[in-house]
Amino acid sequence: YELNEGRIAKDDLMIFADGHDVLLQRPLAEIVAAYERWPGSPYLISGEKNCWPWPHTDPSHGKWDPGMAVAPNTTFPVHKWLQISASEFCRAIPEKGPYRYPNIGLSMGPVYRFLEVLKRNNRIVLDEDVNDQGAMWLVIIRHALELNMEIDQNAEVFLNMLQYEQGDLAREPCVANFFAERNVATPAAPPVLAEAETFVLTGLLRYCPAGADLTGADICRMAASSLGIRWGGSYE
Repeated sequence: YELNEGRIAKDDLMIFADGHDVLLQRPLAEIVAAYERWPGSPYLISGEKNCWPWPHTDPSHGKWDPGMAVAPNTTFPVHKWLQISASEFCRAIPEKGPYRYPNIGLSMGPVYRFLEVLKRNNRIVLDEDVNDQGAMWLVIIRHALELNMEIDQNAEVFLNMLQYEQGDLAREPCVANFFAERNVATPAAPPVLAEAETFVLTGLLRYCPAGADLTGADICRMAASSLGIRWGGSYE
């Protein structure tokens, strides 16, 4: 709609995020700079450590299971002469970093790529027995080369806090000066929590250490102060 109305251009960059996620980020210019290090203006989808919604057959596939996994014997076509079973998805994506598996909750790219990716994703949800996350896996497996899709397996733009483990960050969340610290989970210097770099951190409030006071305003004030934002609102 916005494209048709002329308010945005097809080459404009956009970020797509889950509506109820918690996002903490550096300035917009730094996000764009981190994204532009990826060649060819890809549809860049965030990575996570957990392989979902597919059945896990190895500990490396993750520790989190919400009880919505697809039945192992379910099969999905890749093309006319190839199909893949649900139990094979977790092994299908090559591991190039600690955040191996795609997470539909955060992605970035040109508007025209979003239109193509989400059009196919929505069609799969309507036509095949799989949720939106599983549908995005199928879009990647069927169309990644055609649509120039990439998974941010080394947290170069996005860091997903699902299945966060102690030691992933230089210092645990919910402490003073947290946002100046460095991510130590990836071999390259990732943008997450690194000085002069970009980070988009999801789910922070859900994964704070035991004992962190999330019932009042202190955590919001600390986060706002660290990001240089004037804080004057309620926790909600």
